[in-house]
Amino acid sequence: MKKYYLIATITITCFLKSVADPCSSIATINCGTPVTFSAGGAGNSSYPNGMSTSCYYNSGQGGSEQIYKFIATTTGTYQFKTTVASSSNYVEYFYKNAANGCSSSGWTCLGYTAGAYNLDAIDLIAGDSIFILANAESTGSYSQTFELSCGIPYACTSIQTISCGTGVTFQTSGGYGDPNYPNGVSTSCYYNSGQGGTE
Repeated sequence: MKKYYLIATITITCFLKSVADPCSSIATINCGTPVTFSAGGAGNSSYPNGMSTSCYYNSGQGGSEQIYKFIATTTGTYQFKTTVASSSNYVEYFYKNAANGCSSSGWTCLGYTAGAYNLDAIDLIAGDSIFILANAESTGSYSQTFELSCGIPYACTSIQTISCGTGVTFQTSGGYGDPNYPNGVSTSCYYNSGQGGTE
C-alpha cells in the first residue's frame, strides 16, 4: 500500500501596530499645576531614548511619549521639576521653541529622572510658547508627575536698596535660579559648582 504525504507551505504575515506621532496629540499645561505623564507600551521610533542629545539613563528605543505646550505668562525663570514617581523607571524630558513647529528634531534636554527631582530651569519672556516632551525609557506601565514653576523674576529686574548698619535677610524661594547666574558666576567664587538656587 502506497503512502502519500502532503507538503504545504504556510506563510504567516505579522503586522506591526503603528505608533502615532506624539505631535498629533499635544496637551496644554499651566505653570504651578502638577501634570501626570502615564507611560505604557512602545514609543514612536522617531523619538528614541536621548533624542540624539545624550539625555538618557538607558539608550535604545524606549517607551511612549507625550508632548505638552506651555505659554509663559510672565518674564522670568521657570523651574522644571518632578514631584512623584510610581516606579524606578526613567523618564526623559526635553523642550523646544513652539514657534519652530512640532517635530522629532530640535529638542533641548531638561534632564532625566526616576524620582522626584529638580531638573533644569528655562528663561522665558511673557508670551513665549514652548513644547515639553516626556519620553519614557521603558515600555512598562508607570507614571511621573511633573511641574513647571511660575516665572521667578530675573535678579536684575527686582533690585532692593539697602542701607549701611541695617540687617538684610536673603530668603530663597526653592528650586533653581536664573541659569545665567550659576554658582560662582564664572569667578570660582563657590563652595559647590553648578546651577545653584535662586538669586
